[in-house]
Amino acid sequence: MKNMTIRGIRSSLFSIFLVLAFCSIGIAAADTVVEIDPSTQTVCTGEQFTVEIDITPDVAIGGAQASLTYNPNLVTITNVATGGMFPGFLPGTTDNGAGTVTGIAGYFTGGATTTTPGTLAVITCTAVNPGTSPLNLFDVKVTDGAGVEVPSNPVNGNVVVVADVVCGDVAPHPDGDGVVDMDDVTLLLSHVGCPEMYPISKLVGDVNCDGRIDMGDVILLLNYVGDPAKYPLGCCEE
Repeated sequence: MKNMTIRGIRSSLFSIFLVLAFCSIGIAAADTVVEIDPSTQTVCTGEQFTVEIDITPDVAIGGAQASLTYNPNLVTITNVATGGMFPGFLPGTTDNGAGTVTGIAGYFTGGATTTTPGTLAVITCTAVNPGTSPLNLFDVKVTDGAGVEVPSNPVNGNVVVVADVVCGDVAPHPDGDGVVDMDDVTLLLSHVGCPEMYPISKLVGDVNCDGRIDMGDVILLLNYVGDPAKYPLGCCEE
């Protein structure tokens, strides 16, 4: 009986050790994340749009730098502005021929740091031709208040450029059929009820242009099908 008790205690201690080990793994320090936001978006040719380089620090950081590649046949960059995370900012060098922005940087002075997530840069772009352009980060470096590099994890994104779209033409997903009718109303209503099961493109589904897809869009689309002249739609600028 005594041996059984000792074995039970040992087994319990071993189980506790495993739990603590797994907990330690779970709370291990993560890298500071530097990411493209939004990670993906769909825009029309000729449309101006923005992407951000966001940073989520894992430790106190005093500065960061990043460069970006993209497909210059599909997208051009017109401006790189500070996102306000750091008081000091360098917009880097944009080369729309090569499809790069190099040397974007933000920094504190005097050893100041931050642990608050923020935006390193806001990049204004113009969609040129249809296709999917990667938005890939490279030469990413994050430093602490002393200028020592800390671990970082870059997360890339992309932008989908489409040519001609018909506002409200959500069915069938993803390309539509060129006609706005009750099939589109039905799919839009289904999407509002269960977005995961009934995906649609926000580009053509947000028919009242308020930045979200909800019953307001369904009602407007239904009214449009009944009387297009009285209830005009508005999605992506065409």
